[in-house]
Amino acid sequence: MARRRIISSFLLEEPDRVPFSPFVSDSWMEAKPGVAEEMLRWTDALVSIGVGGDVFLGGRAPQFVRVNRVGDEVVTTVDTPKGMLRSVTRTTTKMSMVKEYLLKTFDDVDRFLSVPYEPPRISPRAYVEWDDRVGDNGLVLAGTPNAVMIAAENGFGPAVFSELCLRDLSRLREFVEIGAERVEEYVEAMLKGGIGAVRIVGAEYACPTFLHPRFFGELVQPFDKELIATIKGRSAIAYMHCHGRIRGIAEMIRDMGPDALDPIEKPPGGDVDLAHAKQILGNDICLVGNLDDLNVYSMQPWDEVEAQVLDCLEMAAAGGGYALGGTASGLFTDAMFENFIRTGKYLRRRGGYPPR
Repeated sequence: MARRRIISSFLLEEPDRVPFSPFVSDSWMEAKPGVAEEMLRWTDALVSIGVGGDVFLGGRAPQFVRVNRVGDEVVTTVDTPKGMLRSVTRTTTKMSMVKEYLLKTFDDVDRFLSVPYEPPRISPRAYVEWDDRVGDNGLVLAGTPNAVMIAAENGFGPAVFSELCLRDLSRLREFVEIGAERVEEYVEAMLKGGIGAVRIVGAEYACPTFLHPRFFGELVQPFDKELIATIKGRSAIAYMHCHGRIRGIAEMIRDMGPDALDPIEKPPGGDVDLAHAKQILGNDICLVGNLDDLNVYSMQPWDEVEAQVLDCLEMAAAGGGYALGGTASGLFTDAMFENFIRTGKYLRRRGGYPPR
């Protein structure tokens, strides 16, 4: 029933009850014994998995890439036909941070693009296995970066990416366009491999949290709109993720046409409440989330969590097209898990649509 409940919400219908669909990764589901079973029993989980392949460098990446660990640092070098590129990531048991991004200048882009590109091979097996395991108890989403994520996270890093938006947008857009072509090929391979739901990440790097909305219009809207059309054209689910402030880009997101959008963050992380988001997007896109993973689910007593659950339902449940959830932080704590389960049980007791 959970899968049907989620899909019904994505279709902007009123299911038997409001789905509670926290975002969880496959690795987190496997982190401790019993986690997956409890999540699938009590929630309508959205399980995010990867299907392999290097979208950034392509299928020939192993011929050019070397990775070495020096202490707590991972040094990655790419020996391109036009010279070496290097990135450095510091990784400990508690955190990971990039000290040096692969691309520093547009000369590095030329070096990067000199690597002969062929589409990476994907492995739909992980999707099929998780889809079988989850069954009717949730929905499995296969993740892909968008073109902006390739440029901002994998390439220049967010700070330099934002600077280049102001200093040389035309050259940056050319690079993003190449990334979009690679993402399109990657997603086409996913769809041909039988993947039925795709989660697109990366739009937040060009959202008003960091940049004026016009940059979202230049670097995200046209490319992701085409990608979403490709996914929906194959009768698959196009699920969009965008942290941060979306008020100034809401109309563009609506034009792009995803089936669902998360995490709809209120201040201070975002700039819309659910009532406003429902008003401007709710007739076209299913809204997912809004309850802060860390400040609410990980830190507040149940009474406060319950009060915020009720607020969300009051603002967004009526008319369908809403799935209660967290804010897709990718960070998971024991307290968050406990409150996820408690929320699922609570909504099941209340039942009905809208919940009574």
